[in-house]
Amino acid sequence: MRAMRAMRAAIALGLMGAAGAVSMARPSTVVAPGVAAPPAPTGAGPFHAASNCWAPVIEHQLEVMEALRGVGLREVPVAPHLAAADCAGERPVRLRTRVFKGAGFRKVRLTSVDGGKGLQVFNSVWYPDESRDAPILGIDLLRFGPKNFLAICDLQPLDKSEAYMERYTRGAAAIRAKYPDLCGERSQRYYEDDRFFSDEMLYGRLADEGAVKETMLPAFQEYLEYYVDKVSGAAATEPELDVLKRHVEYDAWNAERDPAHALFQKSFGNEWAEEYLHEVLFELASQAPKEAPKEA
Repeated sequence: MRAMRAMRAAIALGLMGAAGAVSMARPSTVVAPGVAAPPAPTGAGPFHAASNCWAPVIEHQLEVMEALRGVGLREVPVAPHLAAADCAGERPVRLRTRVFKGAGFRKVRLTSVDGGKGLQVFNSVWYPDESRDAPILGIDLLRFGPKNFLAICDLQPLDKSEAYMERYTRGAAAIRAKYPDLCGERSQRYYEDDRFFSDEMLYGRLADEGAVKETMLPAFQEYLEYYVDKVSGAAATEPELDVLKRHVEYDAWNAERDPAHALFQKSFGNEWAEEYLHEVLFELASQAPKEAPKEA
């Protein structure tokens, strides 16, 4: 079933025959600067640890991306020390990052963080290319401790006009409604400024690991298929927005608020965390206009 959905997603882009392929070669492991190496390095290993509770969702996304290789998706090199980093110590943390482009997307980034049962994260962001004004797809799947599971997936709009939302996000309401556990009220701690969030966001605290397969996986399958269809449709019309400008604004907004930054500082050091934030996560933030200093 998942493989068929992945293939339909590729066909939906209508670009079969374009060159390019997804390379699934493993990146080399580089320990972050200032962090002691693990006592017995074993190589980068797979993108995510087998014990990661979000593995079913990660694997589905990788299947979709594998299907997209026939329509031009290809891997973009990431500096080795940013693509794979390990923190030894009392609470070991393992981070892996992959970046791709093509097949209608300017950038698709995947990041997995594994710190045992107390910390398991999958974060991914899909940016359409500059000729498509479709939303940015944001995925945040977080596990903190044995019973704290938070799942977030959103069609993050480039414009909040009703015409734009009707065109791109409103149709996902039917998917959201099928999964009551993902219709939670989002936290105002991070979402008080909703310029880049939609009403169709999947947001929920799951009961346990079983809910990942029972609830999050099928919802994600439908949501991702819907999204790829919308990106495909966006290619048929001229964008009404300055897409790259909106991507710059999105990166700048998130670079200022990234909730994972403190974790990366603690695990891999300030210098590494700053480089990762500005070179991998939100590299367009540096293009945002600088605010003039306020007069005293």
